[in-house]
Amino acid sequence: MRFGARAGGVSNGVRSGPRRLGNGSTRGRGRGGSIGSLRPGPEPPPEKESPSGIAFSPPQPVKKLPFLVLALLPLGALASHLLAPGAPASGPGDGGPRPRLLSAPGEPPRVLTLEGGTLDLPGTPERVLPANAGIVELLSVLVPADHVVAIPEVARDYSLFDEEDPGAAAWHGIEGFTGYHAEVVFALDPDLVLASPWQSPEATAALRAHGVPVLLLDVPKTWDDALWNLEFLAKLFGVPDRGAALRADLEERRARLAASPYFGTGLTALSYTNFGTGGTTAGAGTTMDVALGLAGLENAAAEAGIEGYGSLPSEHLLAIDPDFLVVSAGDGQGDSASLRYLRETPALRSLRALAAGRILVLPSALAATTSIRLLDAAETLAGQVETLLEAEGALNAGESGARPGGS
Repeated sequence: MRFGARAGGVSNGVRSGPRRLGNGSTRGRGRGGSIGSLRPGPEPPPEKESPSGIAFSPPQPVKKLPFLVLALLPLGALASHLLAPGAPASGPGDGGPRPRLLSAPGEPPRVLTLEGGTLDLPGTPERVLPANAGIVELLSVLVPADHVVAIPEVARDYSLFDEEDPGAAAWHGIEGFTGYHAEVVFALDPDLVLASPWQSPEATAALRAHGVPVLLLDVPKTWDDALWNLEFLAKLFGVPDRGAALRADLEERRARLAASPYFGTGLTALSYTNFGTGGTTAGAGTTMDVALGLAGLENAAAEAGIEGYGSLPSEHLLAIDPDFLVVSAGDGQGDSASLRYLRETPALRSLRALAAGRILVLPSALAATTSIRLLDAAETLAGQVETLLEAEGALNAGESGARPGGS
């Protein structure tokens, strides 16, 4: 399975499909009043049924971490460090909590949530609202487009769909919304909102207080996390066989990557972003870290002790001096502001990757993905690595781990 083009463009920051509310439509106002009348209310009491028939059970008290530790955590990873001891168990080798389906097949879904509480749904959701591009990508391979009430406008540029799927075209016409705000989401009348911990906690709390079920999925920090999110949603939507088949396909592709002649030879790569205001990189526990690992590359930022997303001054970049530099650029073919900065900054010309032309360019959508499309990113990186090494003669000579310039 290959994942193709983005879901269309955005004109003047707004792009709508044929299902946008308007022309007197009253959909989304079934909970009473207009969106302007929504005011945050109190959380439903424990085990009391909410206005929509959704039962909530509160999580355990959260853990407290020192301020310094919190400040160093990336936003996507922060929630997993604040969860209660009763949070869902995780798979081997990963200490992060995960949601889990507690109900048996055919029963109304009962979910052990990321926060450690429970969420009971009256049935399989049919008006789902994914709150970010990564969740859109997961839903697009699991459920029909008509089960999704709206997608974020940003997903039109950053979500990738399987264009070989006859149903992919329907995703291009789904209604769009801007911003994860309670008023906006409430008006769309979803029966389930899927969001991530880094998104507005105020919006999540307000929606839950008014009977809108919100289920949080964390950003994957490992490939196992990404597969867990896929299979969890497959079970939630009653298509476990579909999830298992997708996982098998993904694992087969992963095995092909691992068969590359350079895989595991210790080549290092570093993701670099700089729009003129300072360099940043992605260290351990980031989605880029996952993609690099899948591609058989060592994350030089993680090896240098960088956790999460952080600043990278030029002197630190020079000290790390990776074998490859990774930048993002539109569709992967256009101009990259980060690459331009690297090439136009005299102090960085001694970087071995620059001198040898070992630059890996990812389309922005792949560089930002938080779903199973991380494997697409890895395949793109791996293909470029092999092309560059073949041009150098390194693969043919069995020297795929050789440093540029013979160092």
